[in-house]
Amino acid sequence: MKESAGPLRNILVVFGPSVLQEGPWFSRRIPKLEPLIQRLSLEPMLSLSFMRHVESVFPIKTAYGSELFRPFRDIPVLAKSFLCAFRSLRSSHLNFPSPSSLWHEIRVSYWRVILQKRRIHAIVGTNLTKEQMLAAKGLNVPTIEVMHGRLKEDWYANFWSDLAPTHLACWPSTNTEFLSKLGVQAVQIPFPWGGRSASRIHPRPDSELLVALSWGSSESVDGLGAVPEALATAIDLAQRSFRSVRLRLHPVFPKSKRAQLRRCLRQKFPDAELEKGARGLLEVLPKCDAIMMHRSTCWMETLVLGVPTIITDRVHYLEAVEFSVEMGLSTPIQYWNESGLESEFLGTSAPSGDKLPINDWDRLITLLTE
Repeated sequence: MKESAGPLRNILVVFGPSVLQEGPWFSRRIPKLEPLIQRLSLEPMLSLSFMRHVESVFPIKTAYGSELFRPFRDIPVLAKSFLCAFRSLRSSHLNFPSPSSLWHEIRVSYWRVILQKRRIHAIVGTNLTKEQMLAAKGLNVPTIEVMHGRLKEDWYANFWSDLAPTHLACWPSTNTEFLSKLGVQAVQIPFPWGGRSASRIHPRPDSELLVALSWGSSESVDGLGAVPEALATAIDLAQRSFRSVRLRLHPVFPKSKRAQLRRCLRQKFPDAELEKGARGLLEVLPKCDAIMMHRSTCWMETLVLGVPTIITDRVHYLEAVEFSVEMGLSTPIQYWNESGLESEFLGTSAPSGDKLPINDWDRLITLLTE
C-alpha cells in the first residue's frame, strides 16, 4: 500500500494497437512500457490505471490485472458519445455527417468522458491517437507519448501533421532538437533495455535464424504486404545458410488474413518453420542465434540485447549502424541484398555506459506529480 504525501495524481496508461491485435486475450508484459510502468508504480503520489484504445472491440486483460474493456462502462459511454457527436456535427453541417467524421467525433467524446470521470491528471502511452490528444488538450491534460522505434523527424512530422502530444518520453542518445519545431517537449527517460548483457556471437552456418516479417508493404511476394521481395530473396538464401529458419508474423498483421498468409508462406518457403502463438519479441529472441528483418525498428531491441542482426533494407541497415555507434554496441549487423551479404558492421569495441542511463526519471516524475 502506497503512503501518499499529498493528493494522488491519476495517470492513465494507454496501450497502443500494436500490442492489442495479437489475440483476443493476452496476459503478458509490454516491453516498451514495462520499465516506465514499474518506475511510475513506485511513486506514492501516482495512481495508475490501464486502458486499451477504443478501436479494440475485444475484452482484454494485461499482466497488470486491469480490465481494459468493461461493457457496462464502455457501451453507455459510447452511446452517449454517439449522440453528442451526431448533434455536434448536425449543428455544423446541413447534411448528414460522413461515417468517418462521426466515428472521429465519437472517439473524441468518449475520451473526454473517460478523462473527466476518472479525473485523469495525465495520459501516458504508445501510439496515442489524435482523438485522445484532442480530448486531453481541451481539458488541459498533458499527453506523453513513449518513444516507439527510433526517433525520426520525417516519420513523427507526418504522424503528428496536425496534432501532437505535449511531451515525448525518449532516451538521451537520440536527436530531439526537431521536436520543438512540432511543439513537443522532450522528456528524457532511461533506455528501455539498458543493463541487459549483450553477447558477441557471430551468426554461424549451423545456427537458427528468426525472420521478423513485415506488414503493409506495398510490394510483397505474398500479395498481403508481409514479405517484401528483398526479404523473400534473403529467406531463400538463409534456408541454404542456416540450420533452421523460423518466420514470425508481425504483431499487427490483420487476424482475418493470417490463415491466408500462413498458406502462402508454406508454399513459398516449405523448409521454414512458422512461429506459433503470440509471444512478445523479447520472449522469442533468446531462442534464436540471429534475426533477419526488412523495414522494422526492432533492430533496436536486438542490437542492445546482443542478437546478431541481418537487415535487407539498406536505409534501415545504415540507421542501425548509426544507432549502434551512438549506443556504443558491439553486436554485429549484416546487410543482405539479392546476392547475399553485401556489407557487414561488427560494432564498436566497447559499450558506452553514458548512453544507457539507469536512474534518470526525475523530469518525468516531476511532470506527472506537479
